[in-house]
Formats: sequence, structure tokens, C-alpha cells
Amino acid sequence: ILAVIGQGILHAFRGVRVSGGRRSSKDSGGGAIVAIFLFALALYCIGYIGVFFGRLIQSAVSRQREFLADAAAVQFTRNPLGIAGALKRIGGSMNGSLIENSHSQEAAHFFFANALKSKFGGMLATHPPLEDRIYRIDPGWDGKFVYQQAKKEKPPTLPADKAVKRRSLNPQELLLAVGTLEASALEEARELRESIDADFGLQIRGPLEARALVFAMVLDPEEEPRQKQLAYLEAEGGLDLAEKVRLMRERLSKRERRDYLPILELALPAIAQMEPERKQLFQQRLNELIKADGKLSPLEFVLGRMVNHHLNVKGKKRQPGSYVFSYNVMIEPLSQVLSAVIRLSVTNEVEAERCVHKARQRFIPAVRERIELLPADKLGLTVLNEALDTLGTAAYAIRKSLLEACGEAIAFDGKTSVREAEFFRVISLALDCPMPILPRDRG
Repeated sequence: ILAVIGQGILHAFRGVRVSGGRRSSKDSGGGAIVAIFLFALALYCIGYIGVFFGRLIQSAVSRQREFLADAAAVQFTRNPLGIAGALKRIGGSMNGSLIENSHSQEAAHFFFANALKSKFGGMLATHPPLEDRIYRIDPGWDGKFVYQQAKKEKPPTLPADKAVKRRSLNPQELLLAVGTLEASALEEARELRESIDADFGLQIRGPLEARALVFAMVLDPEEEPRQKQLAYLEAEGGLDLAEKVRLMRERLSKRERRDYLPILELALPAIAQMEPERKQLFQQRLNELIKADGKLSPLEFVLGRMVNHHLNVKGKKRQPGSYVFSYNVMIEPLSQVLSAVIRLSVTNEVEAERCVHKARQRFIPAVRERIELLPADKLGLTVLNEALDTLGTAAYAIRKSLLEACGEAIAFDGKTSVREAEFFRVISLALDCPMPILPRDRG
């Protein structure tokens, strides 16, 4: 504060000159001006001396806290070599952890390593030397950092007007993908996003365009029902909305069916920014479009469920410690969701019975025979939504058993269709066990 006050007073003297006993002002207080100037200069110097020693103390405390943070990281991860390996990679980087920004000082203590150039022999460093930190974690370190060449960014390789080919899915890979994120999945997502951006650009980042995109996804493939849906949108939202939906429909027709969910996930954040009243109106119109043809397709259920989950229309949030551990209250929703997966995968009734028998083995013995195969006419939109909401409160062991049982049902015929994989994905999302996008064929 003293330095700021002194700096302010000195700044006020920019237009005042005292030379040869003559003053630039008409007052006769030249001596007073000099005295004030010297007082301000003293405040400035004293203030910044205090700042220097304050930062000296702050840096010393920060360095000790970094040692404690490293120890805590080892304690919680039980992986000292992993922590040491990360520090070795930072040390092997060309620029280390330096941040070239005028505001880096303000957030220097947040970084993994020292983000500022060392001054005064390291006395003002916010982090201890990497060598000291690594030796404390890994006493047997040979003193060599891990050097890696920076990877060059690959240019977009997917043309905007061509569909993305994908390989057939192994059902076991579907199960292993739940809750995991590998480097290959990140690369798949990067390429797919570049392809989507090439087709849609920033248009789906706005609430109006994103809303039109979701409406376009649930339009009926047949001409007559689709025209009724567009007429409903025109009556409810005006000609402009209906036209936007038509244009989005044309763009979607150039994409593969399995790209719909990734495109939807890019559009949902824009819809989430709308006011609560507009969100509710959007949800009502979407439900009307889904019900317009009198039937519920797997795509319509998946889209409706994902939109509902992302916007949290009901506003209910599960409280910590409220998980249900009893299978007794979960038998009915377990039967409903598993039956829906089986009805989607198997059309023959005899094969469906064999499928449910195999899937039941994933549950504990006490409840296996209580899991029923329900007819398709008892598995409507409301029923499945309520079942997934209930299962979202189940304990981890119950959710894990359900996902394994659904995986067995999908794997029953030895192959996985796009709609099966999407249905499995929305189930995992409802159970707070998200999975990455479907893998693509590199050939």
C-alpha cells in the first residue's frame, strides 16, 4: 500500500519541474514540493522493500507446501513413480513449466512446477527445484529427465462431404469402454470433431441453431409424418424455425447415423444456456415431435433421454449417501431396462428367453430368477425413463451388474449394431458411468 501511495504521488509530479531556483508553478513553495517529492520517493522505496520481503516469505512458504503436496499426491495415489515421472517430463520439456504471461505471477502457486523465471538465485521461486522434488519421491533417480519431441498437429483428414467409415464393434470392448478414456478415444474424438466442425461450423453453438438441430434429428424418415412434424413446428415456432429445421435435416443427411450422438453432445451446451422457460418449451416441443408418429424409435428414446439428462429438466439431484443397496426395490426397473435391451437386440421369442437366461447370470444368485423378460408393449418412454431414474440411485454393485447384463444381451448374437451401442451408452450415462464415442475404422 505504501508503494502504491508513493507511486501515485510521484505520478502527480509529472507536470511539475523545479530547476535553477525557479518553479514551473506560480506558488512560492518550491521547498515544499521537493520535500513532498522526497517523501513520496521514500514511501515508494519502503513499500517495495516490503513487497520484496513479503514475496520472499510467500515463496518460501509456497516451496514448503509443494513438498507437502507431492507427499500428499504419493499418499493418495500410492504411485510415487507416477508422480516422479510427471516431474521428469516437465524437466525434460524445452520450456519446462514457464508461462509467458504478464499475469503469471498471480497464479504461479497453482502450477505443477515453477512457472516464472528464477530471480535472486531462486529465492523468489514458488516451487522447489525439480531435482529436489524428484529425489524426495524417488531417491534412486539417475538424475536424467525424460525428453520428448513435441508432436506436430495433424491436419484434418476427414472430408466434410464423406461419411465416416467405422469398424464393427466387439461387445466386450463396449463393456470395457465404460468409465475409461484412452489416448485412442481422444484421437477419435478429435478427428470426429474436426469433421463435424467442417460440416456445421459454429452454427450448432448458438441456442436457436442447436435447438433446430435436435428437432431435425427426430424428424420421421417417411415424408407424410415428417411434413406433419414440420407443420407443427411452423405453427408453434414460426416459419423461421421450420426452415432452420429443414436445413439442418439436409446437413444431417450427409452424416452417418452413428454421428448423431456426438453432434448432439456438441449442441447441448448451447441449449443449456437458454432461460428456464425456453428450456421447458423446447422440451415440450421435442416430446410432441417424438409422439407425433405414434411410435417410439430407439433413436428418439436415446435423444430424448440425453437431452433430459443434460438439461436436468426435473431439477433433481441425488444427495451423497442416498444410494440404494437393496435389490428388492430395483427388481422391476432392472427387468424393464434389461428387457428393453433384449427386445432391441433379439426379435425371436425363443432366442429372447435364451438371452435373458444368459444375462441373468450377471446378477447375484438370490435375484436371478426374479428378473423377468417383459413384453415390448410394456416398455414405453415413460416406463423406461422412470426405470433409469430409479436405477440412477442404485449402489455401484447393482449398476455394475446391470451394465454387465446389458452387455451380455447385446453380445448374444455376436455383433453390435449402432442403435444397440447408443442405447447402451444412454443407459451408462443414466447410471453415471459415461463411455466414449464409438471407434472408427482406420482402413
